[in-house]
Amino acid sequence: MVPLSAREREIALLAADGVMSKEIADRLFLSVRTVNNHLQNIYAKLGVNGRAQLGPALGLDGRDGRDGRDGRDGLDGLDGHRR
Repeated sequence: MVPLSAREREIALLAADGVMSKEIADRLFLSVRTVNNHLQNIYAKLGVNGRAQLGPALGLDGRDGRDGRDGRDGLDGLDGHRR
């Protein structure tokens, strides 16, 4: 497994907690597109397919990263709205 950068880990932890890309972007003063690009890199590095798998891949006990909605990866579209 390729290690995550500090920024990628920060974003991965927020995403694993169910925070949506728009909110992550607002909190970290990034664009939604930058957050989504980081998430794609994170998924590739960790060998996962979406947010639901982030918690276990990050070794978080009892947290699976699901946002409790519909099981999709939760990525926002370029306009910042949920797909």
